[in-house]
Amino acid sequence: MPASAVVPVDPATESILDTSVGHSFVRRYYGYVDGIRQDNLTADVVFTYTGITNLGRRWNFTAQVRNRTGGDFTSSVVGLFGFSTDDPNTAGSQYRPINSLGATGGSFTTLSLSNTTGFTTPELSSSQQICFKTGGTLGECSTTGTGGVMKGAHETQTFALNFSTPQPLVRLENFVLRFTSVNGVAQDAQGGQVILNNADVSAAGTVVPEPSSWAMMIAGFGLVGATLRRRRLAVA
Repeated sequence: MPASAVVPVDPATESILDTSVGHSFVRRYYGYVDGIRQDNLTADVVFTYTGITNLGRRWNFTAQVRNRTGGDFTSSVVGLFGFSTDDPNTAGSQYRPINSLGATGGSFTTLSLSNTTGFTTPELSSSQQICFKTGGTLGECSTTGTGGVMKGAHETQTFALNFSTPQPLVRLENFVLRFTSVNGVAQDAQGGQVILNNADVSAAGTVVPEPSSWAMMIAGFGLVGATLRRRRLAVA
């Protein structure tokens, strides 16, 4: 497998108010090989904010991890997902300090947390404050365990972010994911093929528009098309 280029991570931030219980958002992840996005090596994570406890200091979430790998990839396992917080009171990208993490009800219960430098994920340009893994070395975001979400499967993980003081707003960003046990055929930067044999591949998350956003986009495309048709008729 060739050395991978550094891939930028989508900088989009998800802002969540403490009162917005039930708020859900989706990140879609694509694996990168040799800096090239592999459209068939993909997964979704649906994050849902379920409320606060411990006098506003414990923010509770679920994460439904869905492995959507297909095409020429015969197998893959999602073994890690991670992200960072953004401190809205500090200029630039600063982590909002977290005291501790919690995770129950799923495979991703090996936890890594760094409020200072964060952890690097192989091949990706940004660092992550938090990683939920199926195992591997503590205190980093590269190795995983043997379990996880296999191709075509899904799993819901419950997790919590514990702050030292009540938080009215939390911002999440720099979403990443890591596939393990990847087998199949990937495309490289030269237009050739790479055979993957039980490989580890990092994946960067992108925003998936809400259904209302899709409806607005489709309506906008329709208006543009109608305008162009009227112009053609006027010219004729």
